[in-house]
Amino acid sequence: MMLTDETHVSGITVGEPRTVLRRFRLVHSAITAAGRGGLLQGGVQLLLATGAVQVLSYLYHVVMSRVLGPADYGALVVLLSLLLILTVPTNTLQTTVALETAGCDPDRQGALAIALIGEMRRRWLVPALFSWLALALASPVLSGVLHLPGYGPVIAAGALLPLAAFLPVVRGLLQGSHSFGRLGLNLLVESGGKLVIGVALVGLGLGLVGAMGGVVLGGLAALAWGITQLPRKAVPQSGDSTTASPLLHAAAPVGATLLIFAVMTNADVILAKLFFPPHDAGYYAAANMAGKVLIYATWPVWAVLFPALGRDGGPSPLTRRRLWMGIGWTLIIGAPILLFYALDPRLAMIILFGRQYLAGSHLLLPLGLAMTFYQIAFLSMSHELAVGDVKYLWPALLSVVVLTGLLVSVPRTLEAFAYTMVIVAVAIALTVTSFTCASSGT
Repeated sequence: MMLTDETHVSGITVGEPRTVLRRFRLVHSAITAAGRGGLLQGGVQLLLATGAVQVLSYLYHVVMSRVLGPADYGALVVLLSLLLILTVPTNTLQTTVALETAGCDPDRQGALAIALIGEMRRRWLVPALFSWLALALASPVLSGVLHLPGYGPVIAAGALLPLAAFLPVVRGLLQGSHSFGRLGLNLLVESGGKLVIGVALVGLGLGLVGAMGGVVLGGLAALAWGITQLPRKAVPQSGDSTTASPLLHAAAPVGATLLIFAVMTNADVILAKLFFPPHDAGYYAAANMAGKVLIYATWPVWAVLFPALGRDGGPSPLTRRRLWMGIGWTLIIGAPILLFYALDPRLAMIILFGRQYLAGSHLLLPLGLAMTFYQIAFLSMSHELAVGDVKYLWPALLSVVVLTGLLVSVPRTLEAFAYTMVIVAVAIALTVTSFTCASSGT
């Protein structure tokens, strides 16, 4: 694809998918290589803020798992998992908006911000509100299928849909304008608000609705504060407009990869809520979250690896070596956690979620292994994405279908669910990694 194969939208250049990926690599490589001045300071601020966000998110789950109990906590995890999957398309928009903002003249970033926010309001707000209404109308059915305590949790969760139409755009604008400190504070506002407001609402007796209310109001606070921090160096001129649709289209490979990964790591907890009694589903949800500790702990490996993979502009033995280095570090970081889960899963469960979840402690090791191999698969998919080859999407998509089919058909036991996750995770990790080795000339 030539760099000239682009779509021009009111003065803002939007590339085709492979061109966008190439420019994405260049921007991230520049930021990674900068290592000095404002970028370094902002990067450190964002790194510290991200670490604090992880701690606050962990505290949110620790508190909610204890105050809600297994049944309601399992329902909370399922609702959050469903929302994660549903909002992948808009979350993908953050990456693309950041890319376009980074390539925009600084004096033009204010106009871009105003134009994008206005476009999202005109084109996305009404559909998002109708989606929330549709979810509210369907809440009796969904609450029954998911064994939820009433309609309120579904209605509260649906309030995140309008937020998801705006918050990723605001964060993409902050990221692309190199306002890393403000972006980090925005993330902290959301996580801190979720924890404080959620605990307060649950303390007032609102239960699961209060827990979801904390998530919604935390996001709303982050959106309101983020809008006040957007660049305002210029105002849009007459006829100056933009559209987010080509941006989202150009980011389709990134969005598809993130969606596949989200389904891989959340399908089991959603189906467990459908097939098992509420308390059993709660035990499984806690074990699933404990397994995701492996993903959170190894996520910095991906953050460092992804821009490095794209520096050569295509697959090569060097990119393959970088990938294997990333896989090695993932295993090194994850090994102590997996060893802890293997040697004393009961103590691990008590530390993470409390004694009332001990019935699910035997699931920690298999789900930890599953999440580790899914992370390895994601690293391999990221390699292919960075070098501009998206053939991996077909086996990855097939693995999602196979995983869902197996979870529906296996014996209805928590152990069967956990070990099905392991089997599919190992299979997709080996499959996608073999694609990577082949594309790298090995």
